[in-house]
Amino acid sequence: MKNTIVSIILLGMISLFFTGCSENFLTKEPYAAQTDVAYFKTSTQLEEALAGAYRSISNAGFKTGIEFAWWSLGNIGSDDALMGSGTESKDPALQDISMSRQLSSNVRSGQNWADFYLAIGRCNLIIDESPVVEGDTAVVNNITRQAKFLRALCYFHLVTYWGSVPLFRNYPEVVNAVRAKSPTADVWALIEQDCKDATKLPSRSKWGSAQYGRVTSGAAWSLLGKSYMWEKKYTDAAITLKKVIDSNEYSLVSDYGKVFRDEGNNSPESIFETQHITATAANLGSINPYLQMPSEGPITGWGYNSPTQDLLNEFEKGDPRIIYTFLFIGDVFPTSTGTYTASNVSSMTGYFSRKAFIPPLVQNMQGSPYDMAQNIKFLRYSEVLLLYAEALNETSQSAQSLPYLEMVRSRARKTPATDPQRKSCSYDLSYTGSLLPAVTTTDQTALRNAIYHEYRVELGLEGHRREILLRTGKFFTQMNKVKSLNLTDTNTYSFLPIPNDDIAKSNGILVQNGNY
Repeated sequence: MKNTIVSIILLGMISLFFTGCSENFLTKEPYAAQTDVAYFKTSTQLEEALAGAYRSISNAGFKTGIEFAWWSLGNIGSDDALMGSGTESKDPALQDISMSRQLSSNVRSGQNWADFYLAIGRCNLIIDESPVVEGDTAVVNNITRQAKFLRALCYFHLVTYWGSVPLFRNYPEVVNAVRAKSPTADVWALIEQDCKDATKLPSRSKWGSAQYGRVTSGAAWSLLGKSYMWEKKYTDAAITLKKVIDSNEYSLVSDYGKVFRDEGNNSPESIFETQHITATAANLGSINPYLQMPSEGPITGWGYNSPTQDLLNEFEKGDPRIIYTFLFIGDVFPTSTGTYTASNVSSMTGYFSRKAFIPPLVQNMQGSPYDMAQNIKFLRYSEVLLLYAEALNETSQSAQSLPYLEMVRSRARKTPATDPQRKSCSYDLSYTGSLLPAVTTTDQTALRNAIYHEYRVELGLEGHRREILLRTGKFFTQMNKVKSLNLTDTNTYSFLPIPNDDIAKSNGILVQNGNY
């Protein structure tokens, strides 16, 4: 693994090729690289640095970047998906993560670690420089608050995937870049404070549609509430998540499938999603959908992320979300010259992700397959509703949680059973029983399990599953069951390994996780 924290921080200083992440933000001209951290003299320059921090989150490199880590670790590193792509030899490092046999030399884990710290370095630079730049105080404060949210988002994934990690509150001198791991309580404390600061940002409606992709107060409250859930601070979580609901800034779209079509980008239920546009000189599209699409013609994708049979079995009979989550063998889609029939030859399970599949007629697959205008949805309103329902249930308010669980199930129940982008679907959704009946139990354990079930079918293949399994203590049971493993050592297999190079170059300061 070539990247150490030293090189990550240095790269954050010398690689500020700034691009943006909302409709106006996207078209900003990038500044050339700067090596002097005192470069930032005005709020305009700080804003351009912020665009670079956003770009660190939405970077869509080939099997690199936070977006790739989001779905590859979150899906393939869980019970929801196998690696796919036909054979283990296509990507042994990712296959090892999928089967929980990763070593400290694992290049995928190491690259993911590097990507998160690169983004943190860029955010820290903005936060450190903000007190000395010239410009409107309110503008500077908003820039700083956005950087704090992005930093919190990165630390959230580091602490949930790696456990205790090095904590950089400021932009460090390179000579001090390697440091010991901080207690997880300290990491969570920084995440909480960063999110609280970011709650002072404008709401979605106040930013306006021209600024979609910017962090909002709703995104900050949502991540804060999600963090409280990890810390089992259920009362704080309930209070925090209710603020998102009471803001009336978000709502569920009537059609679940619409969320994952082009028209679903920045939908009313989007709380935070990265922004992508296609066919641009700045390469602001995303490769990540193409990595998850079938490798057989005419798609010729990379074939990663094969959903498991266990995920399919989790769905209730007739649930329309099945056909918007799975791409089945025999599904037929229109193309500009006829039709495409899915064969899913490169899948390890016979299935692919429908959420990542862009039908050939919708976008010319051969024209810009590495540069797709598909946003990655990090936070959706339905997740907030389920988190709130869980928080209420955990604070002995089970009856009060039922309406919020029902909101998610009701939308699914009313979703069309025919995918408008398919000519035909080989999966039979017909069902004569009661479709997705409302959950009525107020038994805390039964309701908890119902909410856990809903997380899986509502958020399937969206990158959340591994952290949900870890948070709820179900990682080992599910991985053993679905992938025929025999995991027992929580210290070794639940947390990912710290890169070998960082361990070696720390001279004993940085201690490896578990028994790696």
